[in-house]
Amino acid sequence: MGPDAIGDTAVAELTKRTDVSIDKEMDPIAMGPVRVEIQFQDGKSITAATERLLGGPDAPMTEDMMFNKFRACLETGLGAERGSIDRLAETVMNLEKEPNAALLADIFPSG
Repeated sequence: MGPDAIGDTAVAELTKRTDVSIDKEMDPIAMGPVRVEIQFQDGKSITAATERLLGGPDAPMTEDMMFNKFRACLETGLGAERGSIDRLAETVMNLEKEPNAALLADIFPSG
């Protein structure tokens, strides 16, 4: 995962050979179960499944996992720097101490 992978020609070629479909038998708004099946051109397939999604109510993330995901999303999506990401995270985690939540718009990293 990262900006380099987005422009990687090998990844782009793989996406051209990829089809995604929704299993109509599964609840489309459920937090689980989730199943991924990969079918290869030679007819073989592999499947991975889980009953619970990490970060869902039945499998919550640790605080460290949550912060790492938050950082990765803002670094990859916005090109934000670690210091500004951590400042935003700290402010959100202590928002009840702030007189006005509008502060979040002021400190949100712009990349």
